[in-house]
Amino acid sequence: MRARVIQERANVGIAFDGDGDRVIFADEEGRMLDGNVVLAILGLDLLERNALPKNTVATTIMANAGLSRALETRGGKAIYTKVGDRYVVEAMLKDGLALGGESSGHIVMLDHNTTGDALITALQILAIMVRTDRSLGELASVYHAMPESHTKVALNGKPRPDQTVLDTIREEAEARLNGAGRIVIRPSGTEPIVRIMVQHDAASTARSLAEELAEKIRNLS
Repeated sequence: MRARVIQERANVGIAFDGDGDRVIFADEEGRMLDGNVVLAILGLDLLERNALPKNTVATTIMANAGLSRALETRGGKAIYTKVGDRYVVEAMLKDGLALGGESSGHIVMLDHNTTGDALITALQILAIMVRTDRSLGELASVYHAMPESHTKVALNGKPRPDQTVLDTIREEAEARLNGAGRIVIRPSGTEPIVRIMVQHDAASTARSLAEELAEKIRNLS
């Protein structure tokens, strides 16, 4: 899709998954825009029109911190749920929110549908482009991804670590970051592994801390 956008000198590329609930975009330069960017564009548009309930977007703990930073420029914020669109929708219904989603491109707009609908998301992005007379690349320029590092620890037959232990490890590491990054440590729901994500403005710090945390988890008895 990205190559075809450049080849055709198109304004936008849009790719859906098989069942049509997730969407990923490419801007006019062929740059890939994931769900974080899409939520930022949609959220900021709603904020500018005073149409975002509680000035809040719901997303999961795996979202990039660049999303919350983009929203904060217009007085908005992000709240975080467990991984999975069902948890995003639950939080939206509980708090009376209208916009939520995941970095995978699963976007929920409750003013239009009760679940993720990639066609609606695509139409809403196109509508913003038309209404503001701005390119997708220009709209996306409000979002700057924080570098992030992902790693995982195989349990190799060991029992799944207690979540309170993992939370303690995370909290201690986050205290060292002093608010300059985000850390997620969570057991996989489908595999015998523990997943680790570290976000930090310095990519080298994110990588080294992720490996440090992985080693600490490997050494748990």
